[in-house]
Amino acid sequence: DLVVITKSESSMALLRDGKILKQYRIAMGDLPAGHKLKEGDQRTPQGRYTLDYKKPDSAYYKSIHISYPNEEDKLRAKALGIRPGGMIMIHGQNPKSPLSPEQAQQY
Repeated sequence: DLVVITKSESSMALLRDGKILKQYRIAMGDLPAGHKLKEGDQRTPQGRYTLDYKKPDSAYYKSIHISYPNEEDKLRAKALGIRPGGMIMIHGQNPKSPLSPEQAQQY
């Protein structure tokens, strides 16, 4: 199984055996273009990550942690003398919400 996020299209696809099972519109950090480099830069990571655990006590709907920073991210941050950040989650929006993902992102 694979989750593919296409930042330029603000979309997330869930794939199994190379076939799209579900597709969603998504909202990202305030500055989604480019790769996340440091803590607090409001960027969305780019690369291969593992969805490693669910966070049931999250304030956000069905939060799943991603394994950012990976080893490459850590090495880059160390070379630049910055902190890469962490605790990046993929999460949904309550299905009963009348807001679009873009509207919900503003809160």
